[in-house]
This record gives sequence, structure tokens and C-alpha cells, in this order.
Amino acid sequence: MNHLKFDLHIHSEYSSDSFVPIKKILKFSKKIGLSGIAITDHNTIKGGLEAKKLNKSDLVIIIGSEITLNNGGELLGLFLQREIKQGSFFEVYDQIKEQDGLIVLPHPFRHLKKNIDKLTKNELSHVKIIEGINAFNSPSENNQAIQYAEKNSLTIIGGSDSHHYSTIGSAYTVFSDIDDLKKQILEGKISYGGKSINKKERTRIFINRNLKSKNYKQIIRYNYEKILERLR
Repeated sequence: MNHLKFDLHIHSEYSSDSFVPIKKILKFSKKIGLSGIAITDHNTIKGGLEAKKLNKSDLVIIIGSEITLNNGGELLGLFLQREIKQGSFFEVYDQIKEQDGLIVLPHPFRHLKKNIDKLTKNELSHVKIIEGINAFNSPSENNQAIQYAEKNSLTIIGGSDSHHYSTIGSAYTVFSDIDDLKKQILEGKISYGGKSINKKERTRIFINRNLKSKNYKQIIRYNYEKILERLR
């Protein structure tokens, strides 16, 4: 059986809190042996579209986006074709469904911003796929996500949530076949792997990426508690 690794949560320079060029993402992903990636920039599919255009290798590119909801929660949309307008859970959910895309709940138990707490019981009942392994979560946060998914019979995927090229592939989803990736996810015929990046390394990357971004003042706008938490 093949073991094809895909990182299903990567941010590029098209996200306001990342500065990684698409070409660098493509090059590094191939270098570390990934079979595919999903570019999931904040509230846009521009990164995924550019990756599709620039990719000259057999690396599979999935177009996605991490969409911010009106209440501050977030959803991942995968296999997108058009931009998703921000809105309520069901407004975003319906737009992704209309494109035959997949809806994923990312980093549901991340400290200081528990994504799962942003959704109502009814909204959660519509979520069938959850990000169980996210490299920028703590091990305990990932364990909570996995336990929640198993308890509720949800499909688990893995993604790095990388905003810096060096962390691409730190968490991943494993497919057995390169064909019909969407179907494999929907049927739960996938596995996942990876690990959490240690707190000091997460903090170093967090500071570094903001200082190098086009608007370094983002580091001030970010909740300072996040930096303190990662240093503990």
C-alpha cells in the first residue's frame, strides 16, 4: 500500500500573517518528500491558484482557504474553485458545499481561541471532518481533538498550519492512492501523523514571521498573551 503524505494546512504570502513565497513552498514540499499540499490562506484562494499555476512537478496542489466566521471562529475549505465570502457558519458552509468542497474544523481546542467553542451544537453537527493533528497545537490540544473526533465518529486529518516554510510537513494526512483524494477523506480511508512543534520554536517562528512580513506591526496587533503562553 502506498503512503502518500499531504500537508493539508499551509499559509503563504497571501495570508496577512505569513511571508512565504509560493515558489519556496513548492520547492520545500518536494524536497521533504510530500506528495501533495493544500494552500489554505486566510480568506482567499489566491495562494492555491498561484501554486497550481507555478507548479511544474508531480506535487498535487489542493486549493483551499481558512475562512474567518463572523463570530471569530474559523473553517477550512478544501478543494475550492472560487473565493468564499466571510459570514456566519452556515453562510460559509453553504458556499463551500456549492463548490463541492470539503468543510474542516481546524485546531478546535487551541488555547486562548478554542475554535470549537465558537460553534453551536447544531453547527457542530454539520462538521464531519476535524483537524486532529496541527503542528502549532500543543500535544494535549491535539489529543483533545482526536478524542473528540473518535467519540463523534468524525474523519481526522492532519496539517501543519505552517506560516513558515521550515514547518511544512510537520503534521500531515496520509492517503493510499493519488486518485480521488476527496472521496478517501469523505469515506475516512486516510490516516494522519506528525507532531507538535515545541513552544520555544513556535514562539521563534511566530516572532520571525511577523518581523519579516510586509507589515511587521502585526506582531503588536497580535494578542501578546499568545507569545507569553508559548514561552511557558
